[in-house]
Amino acid sequence: IALDVSPSSEFGTVGSTKREQMAELAAVLAFAALRGDDRVGLVLFGEDVELTIPPGRGRAHVLRIVQGILAHRSRSASTRIAPALAHLRQVYARRAAVFLISDFFTAEPDDELDQALRVAGLQHEVVAIRCTDPLESSLPDIGLLTTEDAETGEVVELDTSDPALRARYAAAAEEQSEVLRQRLRRADVDLLEVTTGSDYTPHLASFMARRTRRAR
Repeated sequence: IALDVSPSSEFGTVGSTKREQMAELAAVLAFAALRGDDRVGLVLFGEDVELTIPPGRGRAHVLRIVQGILAHRSRSASTRIAPALAHLRQVYARRAAVFLISDFFTAEPDDELDQALRVAGLQHEVVAIRCTDPLESSLPDIGLLTTEDAETGEVVELDTSDPALRARYAAAAEEQSEVLRQRLRRADVDLLEVTTGSDYTPHLASFMARRTRRAR
């Protein structure tokens, strides 16, 4: 499990932050490994890798992973996925299923991320789980809204009462999402998309069932 703990993960407007939902997802996956008697390890990353727990089995080991997630306080100022994938290739030599959990808001160069995903996919079976907040895909009509980028500090004031602005915002968000989907498809990486404030369990269960059927 490779879990993004960068500043953008702290954002959330409905029920929970992305960080809380991603942590819950990681815990669910860890306990699923426990039920299957599989080894499971953890990598927490932001700009660089911040914590690594080597793969292991058993309830005590899974609880160590959950505790590592809950207790960790990130020291990163931004997100870089490529170093985390490079670390996985170095540390885990044997082929493994890698669940990459992130909002995928990263400023690293496109070619660097593309290369990292392709190379990681050659060594491991990489599954991307993207967690976003509803406000990141559409703006409500609430008048003036001041926003600050959690990773760059850039402050922008938006007039959300302007329907043209809301339409441009939604279109830009969808374009960004589609670019990511295409990038992951090119790298042969499966993608599950979840949002805060929603019940992801049916989607996760059906997603894993489809993968299991396809692997047979």
